[in-house]
Parts: sequence; structure tokens; C-alpha cells
Amino acid sequence: MFTKLLLLAAVLVTAAVSLTGPQTTSAITPDIVVDHITIDPCIKGHATYYSIHEAVDAVVNPGTKIYVCPGAYTEPMLRMDVTSTTLYGPGATPEDDGIATITKDGSDIYSYMVYMTGDSQYFQGFTIDATPPVGFQSQLIAVQSEGDYNEIDDNIVQNDASAPAIYVGGQGPVVQRNEMTNDSGGIMCECDYGTFTDNIIHPTGMNLGIQAVGLGPNVQSNHLTGTGIRVDGPGAVIDYNDIDFSNNSDYAMIAAGDPLTITGNTIQNVNGVALQVSDPNSVGNTVATLSNNVFNNVQEAIYLHDDDTTDARTVTTTVSGAEANFNSFANVSGPMLTNLTKSDVNAEYNDWGLCSLAAIEEKVFHHPDDAQWGTVDYDPFIDPGNCPTPTTSATPTTTPAGVLKRGDVNCDGHVAPDDALELVVHASGIPVPHSGCPQIGGPAVVVGAGLIVWADEDCDGDADLDDGLVLLAYLADTPLSETCSPGANLGDVVPGP
Repeated sequence: MFTKLLLLAAVLVTAAVSLTGPQTTSAITPDIVVDHITIDPCIKGHATYYSIHEAVDAVVNPGTKIYVCPGAYTEPMLRMDVTSTTLYGPGATPEDDGIATITKDGSDIYSYMVYMTGDSQYFQGFTIDATPPVGFQSQLIAVQSEGDYNEIDDNIVQNDASAPAIYVGGQGPVVQRNEMTNDSGGIMCECDYGTFTDNIIHPTGMNLGIQAVGLGPNVQSNHLTGTGIRVDGPGAVIDYNDIDFSNNSDYAMIAAGDPLTITGNTIQNVNGVALQVSDPNSVGNTVATLSNNVFNNVQEAIYLHDDDTTDARTVTTTVSGAEANFNSFANVSGPMLTNLTKSDVNAEYNDWGLCSLAAIEEKVFHHPDDAQWGTVDYDPFIDPGNCPTPTTSATPTTTPAGVLKRGDVNCDGHVAPDDALELVVHASGIPVPHSGCPQIGGPAVVVGAGLIVWADEDCDGDADLDDGLVLLAYLADTPLSETCSPGANLGDVVPGP
């Protein structure tokens, strides 16, 4: 009986837990929990606050972790001042455990919703609705970071039409796996050594989805629709991004820096310029390498521009330059490469989608079009794979020295039209000297059982105009009937006398 009671108690406890839902997530180990239902927070056993700003304001110790439970939170500006503070919501965990949405309550005049002033802070896993409250005088910045080495990950920002959704300053910020949607702004960096990866940016109120100015920006594997990328800084890397510009008539990507690496990007549907490489806005040169990029359905593919050729700053660009690094061009209505710089451009080994150097030249603007600019070297180029197979003539076989070939009147090793011409000259009575070759009409060749004269191609006993006609017919692949005895055809090697 006692055992049965224990089993019944276990069943009742299990049922009670299942009715209240999961109480914790293994990936979450917070110091503070925020839940709009404080009497039954999603994670128990921790200090609990009803609002996010109360929890953030309560942080004293560096390294404090605040977890925000699913729910809708209307907040004033959230100011994170303490070093290494982590503020994260349900989107920060791999489990599908709900959404925490933040909106602004309008109780202050600040234009940013989350303000990260400390260093080594994390803001992660929220949905931010940046619609300004009624009566607010400006657009909102969802997250603004001024500290060093701060990280902004796994957030969704929406309704932020004209301001950047995320703004970062300082050194070493990381912005990754965020999604800007529903007319939201993009990402702006006035920072050094920033990293921006795997962000998704839909049509925005800003023209530029990602703008990074400073030392060593790293922009990789982002997906942009209807908006573009602008990067200006020494050591810039722009790799493996996908831009569908939705046929906007502007610049999909603008880049400057020394060095500047642009690799593996796909830029398509541009009713303007897909990629402009130019000199920096401030000081220094641009030395750019472009490799393995794809340009498809664009008006103009690559535009190299030195905005002031009288100053000391230069723009030097390599467009592929090696077979393994080829860029691909398809459906480019205008120029594929425009060089408005003083520097020559190594553009060898690219797949221009064209089959001849002449066709490529028509799509390249450079020194031959305007002598003040440098020359683009695009030879050799990559065969796009759809070019017609060229018709080639077989290489003639040279007759070995001391051996004669029937029909080779001048003994140069080939039966050719100039052999027929020699017969015409001979028939006109003009001597045709032959060094090391039988004289026309002289004994020379054994054909079958008989000895015939040299250049008597119809075997009628002499060398005349008829023999020239026989040669021409042979060369035209319409041979005339011959009276020679069997033994050798025109073009065959035959023994001498």
C-alpha cells in the first residue's frame, strides 16, 4: 500500500510540472531574471524584476547576466554601463522558447532604445519594434554601442525606417545573425576592427544596409535585399555577401582601403553600378583585390574611380589575375569594367561570358577609349563554356628532304594554290627556277609503271594549264578524273626517277 501511494504522489508531481510548463532551459544561467509575470517567472530561484530597465539599473557587478522571459516589454532607454554585462532574451538560445519584444515608452527624449556604454557587453536574442511612440520627434536607433568589444547577436529589428537599426563605435564590436526587416534601418559602424557576419537585411529606409568606416572592418556572409554595402578603411575584408539590389538604380557596393579584399560576393539585379572601388574619403590609397565574385543582371559591373587624379592618393586594383580567382559576369547591359584611374589593371583570367577578345574590348572602358586612364589587361580570359567550337585546319605534313610529293610543284612540302600558280607562270613561257626541285616538265616521278614529267598532274605527257586546273580542283575537294595509271594520287609521296 505504501509503495502505491509513493507512485501516485510521483504521478501527481509530474502532472503538476507539466501543467505549469518548463521551468528552466539548460543554456540559461542568469543572475537576474526579468518577467512581466513576476509571481511565476519563467526561471525561478533568481532575483526577479518586472521590467528590463529596473534589472539593468540594478546591475553593480561586472559580468552580471540578465535573462528576459518571453513577453512584451514597453521600456524607456535601457542604459548598460557596467563592464561585461549580458542582456539576453529567448532568441539567444537554440530552443524555441518564445519571444521577448521591446518597444519604447516615450518617457524620455533619447533616440536610442538600448545604449551600451561599457566594454565587453552582450545584447542578444530580442525582437525590437522601433516604431517611435506617439509625439516622438525623431526616428529610433534600436541598439547603440559605444564601448569596446561589445557584441550584438540574434536580434530582430523592425519598423526603423530612416535611422540605422544598429550603430556601433569603439573597437572590436561584433554584430552577427541579426535580422532587419519591415522597413528597418541597417547597420552603421564608425569603429575599428568591427566584424559583421550572417546578418539578414531586407528592404530598408536607408540606402546602405551595412556601412563601416574605420580600421580593419570585416563584412562577411551577410544577405541583403534592396540595399547595399559601403566599406571604407585600411585592411577591409568584404567576403561572401549576397546582394539582391531589387533593380535599384544606385551603387550596390562601394569600397575603399589599403589593402582591400573583395572575394566570393554575389551582386545581382542592379539598375546601376554593382561595385565601385574608389579612393578613401580621408587619407591613404586603395589597393584592391577582386576575386571569385559573381555579377548577374546588372547595368554596370565594376567601376574603378579615382576622384582626384591630381593628388597623391591612388587606386590600384587587381581583378582576378589568376585562373583560380576568376570573377564571373552574366547579363551585363553596360560596361563590365570601367577604369577611371591612372593605374593599369590586371584583369586576366575572368569569365566575361564572352568568346573573343574583341567582344570583351567592347565591354571595357580604359586607355584605348580615353588616353588619360590606365590600360585593362584581360588576356587571357576564361572560356564561359558556351562558345562555338572553332574550325581548325589540319596541320600539313612536311615532306622529308629528298622525297617528292605528287602535286607539290615547288617542293615546299605542301600541295597548295601556289603550286597551280607556278604552272600558270610556266605555261606563259616565263622560266620558273627550282632549287633542289625537278624542273617543271622535266623527268621526275614514277607513277605506276611509268616515268612521268614533273608537274604533269593529268599524266598526258606534258605540264601545262590543264595540270593547274587538276590541282585547283583537287584543292577544292572536287578532283577531276585523271588518265594516270594507278600508283599515286595527288598529295601522295612518290619516289623520284
